[in-house]
Amino acid sequence: MCGIFGYLGSSSRLTGALRSMSEVLQHRGPDDEGFLVFRGGTAVPLSGDDTPSAVLEYRGTGSAPELHVSTNEKFDGQCWSIGHRRLSILDLSPAGHQPMAGDRGRLWIAFNGEVYNFVELRDELESSGARFATSTDTEVLLAAYERWGTTCLERLRGMWAVAIVDAASGELVLARDAYGIKPLYLCSGAGWMAFASEIKAFTVLDGWSAKARLDGIADYLLYEQSDHREESLFEGVRQLPPGCLMRLPLRGDPAQQAAYRPERWYGLAQAVASRRGADADIGSILGESVSLHLRADVPVGSCLSGGIDSSSIVALAAQRIRHFGSSRSLMTITASAEDSRIDETRYAALAADAAAASFNIISPSADRLLVDLESLIWHQDEPFVSSSIFVQWCVFRRARELGLTVMLDGQGADEAFGGYRGFVGAFLAEELRHGGVGMWIRRMREVRSGTALPFHRLLAYTVAYSSPRLRRLLGLMDGRSFAERAWLAPGFRSIAASRPDPRRAGDWSSVASMSMDMVERSNLPMLLRWEDRNSMAFSIEARVPFVDRMVIEAAIATHAGVKLAGGVQKQVLRAAMRGLVPDEILDRKDKLGFLGSDELWMARTHRPQFRALLQQAVDGLPGILSPSIVRDFDAVCEGRKRFDYRFWRAICLDRWRRRFSVTIPAP
Repeated sequence: MCGIFGYLGSSSRLTGALRSMSEVLQHRGPDDEGFLVFRGGTAVPLSGDDTPSAVLEYRGTGSAPELHVSTNEKFDGQCWSIGHRRLSILDLSPAGHQPMAGDRGRLWIAFNGEVYNFVELRDELESSGARFATSTDTEVLLAAYERWGTTCLERLRGMWAVAIVDAASGELVLARDAYGIKPLYLCSGAGWMAFASEIKAFTVLDGWSAKARLDGIADYLLYEQSDHREESLFEGVRQLPPGCLMRLPLRGDPAQQAAYRPERWYGLAQAVASRRGADADIGSILGESVSLHLRADVPVGSCLSGGIDSSSIVALAAQRIRHFGSSRSLMTITASAEDSRIDETRYAALAADAAAASFNIISPSADRLLVDLESLIWHQDEPFVSSSIFVQWCVFRRARELGLTVMLDGQGADEAFGGYRGFVGAFLAEELRHGGVGMWIRRMREVRSGTALPFHRLLAYTVAYSSPRLRRLLGLMDGRSFAERAWLAPGFRSIAASRPDPRRAGDWSSVASMSMDMVERSNLPMLLRWEDRNSMAFSIEARVPFVDRMVIEAAIATHAGVKLAGGVQKQVLRAAMRGLVPDEILDRKDKLGFLGSDELWMARTHRPQFRALLQQAVDGLPGILSPSIVRDFDAVCEGRKRFDYRFWRAICLDRWRRRFSVTIPAP
């Protein structure tokens, strides 16, 4: 796990831009830094203040820098230069320094992430004559690109954002993993273009100006949506979409290059279609993924909420560690909740005990949240929807204190295996459409038995998921904030009303199509962004074994009637883990995860502090928020209205505006 960045602009700004971007991304790679520039068409590696002396003395790969980035020498302008911050995970020696050279200096790579099957790929490449000087996955990826070009991406199992300088073809190739676990953003200004692992790296560039997109604010405030589009909340900043690559000329005009479009190297729908009808042993596939995710030369631990997903990861990881012959126990970290209604520590303790794992508990507090809020928002780059992100932040901070560098987590299981309640609606709508009323009634009885939801609610789910236009009616029944809009300022309310619900852009009329939309667009991308920023804030590499191509594709290809058999969600995963994870966990019907005690903190224990922040948001965002949101907050505190997360989103949006000095356009 690392940070990568690149800059295309005038020679006079070049080294200053690289140094500044590297400093901002230091938390992503505190162990090493390096740069690559060009002089007279020749690649020149540079060191920085954080480049270890051992790297400067190492000559094994031909990548050792001979000049410092602060040099007064002039380098080629209007030519891409790249940089790298290293968090050492595999081959901790100086040999892993990046940017790394390959093919006699024709290729250079800056790589963020992991290729988990690098051992198998290395064996395959060595059988064809390739030779390696390091034990890194980066060198294997470089050799794979030399051998197969960009088609090598289809062979990788892992997470990555990568920049490859191909001097022979005159290209800079940027690429991202299939599901976007690792981030990569692009931005352009007057006379420059840049890419980076985090948006904040652009804030130090000359000419940067932070301006928000009103349509993005509407999606965030009303529908709790972010990271679902190529555009970010910052105008002019976009992400390279998951499963895509981009070829840019190594030299050229930044304004022209900003118009280049990505090309897709991976398609989930096609991959799932190719697996239809095939028998899949979910337990074996997931177990293999966990084994690959344990490959590291540093300590590995795991997040543990006490739910089915994280408990499964902990059980499989502990089993694999014992199989490897290790005497150490897997270290887990659990967050307790002040609100007893959402506290899962009892289940987490059960899971840790069953796996013979080390069990560590932290207790996030509202006081600490208020202290950390500015830093948390800075690291996240964009506002987030609830304090659960703070709880995860606390887990990774504790991991760093315990000396862990890699943490496993259970993200992706709900999207792939049908774990959210909305999948019940998609399932019932699908059964009605394909099996008729008789089949629908049978499935209704099963689901009612498996979920204890009343008949009228299941009927509403069926109707809502049969027609996306009717989802707002379900929202009104649930008291969801997107269903009422009086808390928005009148001018912005009309803009929001003209915006379609971004979730309608996806097909949620079947379990499989809903899974694919959640994985690719409407849910998993923002979860992965939160996890990446939270973990990297503390120089921790977060790994997500469920978000593996073999696991995701097999899970989504599994028939809906199997995944929701007997009306129980994620039934196929429960069955695969039976005998490994305690039955008391597998038989749970509730879904929580690392939740924050938002309602308790905001409406009771710290009401004055949060009300003050909400009032500041109204004052600071007069064109976005109506003063009525404060009255709604008071009504919640007094028990006259149900709590929801609109208050947090309003506060977070305003703190983000202040932290990044964002201009909000008038509606």
